[in-house]
Amino acid sequence: MTGDRVHGAAVSRPEPDDPEAGTAETAGAEALAEQAETLFRAFRAVRRRVLARPLGLTSLPGSHLELLNLVRRQPGIRTGEAARTLRLASTTVSTLAHHLGHAGLLERRRDTSDRRGVQLFLAPAAAAELADWRDQRLGLLARALAELDPEDRATIAAALPALGRLVTLVRQHAQR
Repeated sequence: MTGDRVHGAAVSRPEPDDPEAGTAETAGAEALAEQAETLFRAFRAVRRRVLARPLGLTSLPGSHLELLNLVRRQPGIRTGEAARTLRLASTTVSTLAHHLGHAGLLERRRDTSDRRGVQLFLAPAAAAELADWRDQRLGLLARALAELDPEDRATIAAALPALGRLVTLVRQHAQR
């Protein structure tokens, strides 16, 4: 085993030809996964308790909110593309879009380039509520980050690319 220091903490790394390396790496990954899951769960719980959904969105199930947020990020997305992105059946996304349309939160428009397709757009009221809710979430996080010392903020900033790669890998493993 070799030793390194990462942000002041001692970290053990197995030697490249160590026969126990695979086991140690797996055990280390499992322990890290458990710590990350605990942290992510706590983070979600704090956000959920502190930042209630806007009044018009309080009764919506999570799948409806996921679709609304996807359409907010990608206005004009087609239902099939939304289904692939959300990993849902096309019929499920069509049903969600239908319900959200009747609730006045989503607009379904025929795709002008392909009359068989439907594009999704946020209704103005939903766009305003989602924007306000997003601003509240980002504001809360920005205020908390501002209270950290610069070294902690730099550590978090440096970890973001690796966390993004981790999300990509988790998605890939979930699809297998």
